[in-house]
Order: sequence, then structure tokens, then C-alpha cells
Amino acid sequence: MPSDIESRYVLDGIYDFNPSSLTIINNETNELVKIHNTSARCLLLLIEKHTAIVTQKQLIHYAWGEKSNTVTHNALYQCILNLRKNFVQIGCTKNIITTVPRKGLMISEEIMITRSDVSDGKVVIPKVSPLTYKKLSIILILMCLGLAIMSTGFFRGEKNNSTDFRNLYTEVKIDNIDCKYFINNDNGFDEKKSKLLVQYNDLCKDNKILFVTAYSEMKSKSVLVCDGIPGESRNKKCMSLYLP
Repeated sequence: MPSDIESRYVLDGIYDFNPSSLTIINNETNELVKIHNTSARCLLLLIEKHTAIVTQKQLIHYAWGEKSNTVTHNALYQCILNLRKNFVQIGCTKNIITTVPRKGLMISEEIMITRSDVSDGKVVIPKVSPLTYKKLSIILILMCLGLAIMSTGFFRGEKNNSTDFRNLYTEVKIDNIDCKYFINNDNGFDEKKSKLLVQYNDLCKDNKILFVTAYSEMKSKSVLVCDGIPGESRNKKCMSLYLP
């Protein structure tokens, strides 16, 4: 890459990482943090290997170069810990870097990454992670499916004040929760897996009803958060969410 071209990366659509200036900026709040060179190189390798597991040995070799033979795993641990603290310092609430026990570290596919190569302040080669397009397609499909189901329920409810909405979903019984969970009948999961899929405790409040649409061949899913059963009343409201 020519020396006058600078690569920058935006993580999760918010956090702008500039490897050259060793900075991460929150584009929503303009908060900025300076990071260590080794931390920046670790982050850069994780970005380049997005969704893949990077071993500790690979990170140490990439970040410390010729000095890697004398670097301990504790030094790497401290480096990653500092990096996580840096993200917290600029208001990041997500776990950008995930630890995979006994294997290494990674940035999961739920964190979208976009890259731009900048020359003289102008973006000349914008690049988007291939997973971005895949995820956008999944979002569109699941949202359309959810809206179609909601529309069907509402129209039937207007006609006869009843709905077969719950015939499309099966309730998943979970103890000690504040809301009801339903998952689509054709999800392809066993009961144990279904219970793991529908536990969104942060969405459980005010006796909400959650309808989860998920399939065994897809990692992503959509969730309808409703204050009642769609179609049973014209006053029921739902919010559609996409979740990894």
C-alpha cells in the first residue's frame, strides 16, 4: 500500500480506529482515546481476521515482532485488558473483543467493521466487510417476515376478533422471568436449544411478549417485542428487532 494512503476502520458503526495515530474515536460523542502501539497492532490483527479466532501466539508475534520471543502471555493479557478499557473509556458498552477459551481471541461477526483507505483527507477505496452484506440481507428477510406475520394477525383480528398468530409459534417455558417467550414452530431446534435462544432478559419488562423467529441454518434471528398478542386487539403494539 502506498505510504500516502491511510487505512481506518469503523467498528459497530460508531468507533473509528486509526492505526496510524493510535486513536479510537466515538463518532457519536467525539470522545477520543490514545492507545499503546502494541494494543493497536493487536486490534489491527483481530480486525484483519474478523470472525476468525486469532491465537495468542499469532497476536504476540504480530504485535511485538522481533521481541515476541521474550514476551509472556501475561503481557498479552494486559495488552488486551488495556484495549478493552480503552473502549469503555469512550462509552462502548459492547464486548468488542471476545475470548474463546483455550483457543484465542476474536471479533465476532455481530460487530460490523467497515474500512476506508484515505489519501489527503478523501476516501479513495471504501471497503465493507463481506459479512455486512450477508447480515443486511438477513435483517431484511427477517424484518419482512415479522411484518408479514404481524399484518396477517392484525387483519384477521379486525375481521373476527381472533387470530391464529400463536399457531405459528410455540411458547417456551422458562422459570423466573417477567415475560412470555414464543419461538417459530419451524425453527429446527430442540427444546434445550430453543430455551437458550429466547432468553433476552434485558427486553423482559412490563410483562412483554417476545416472538423469536430463528432457523437452525441461520445464526441471526428477529424478535418481535409486543405488549400483547398481535391481532387480538387493535391497540396492541410491537417493536421489531434484529439480533445476532
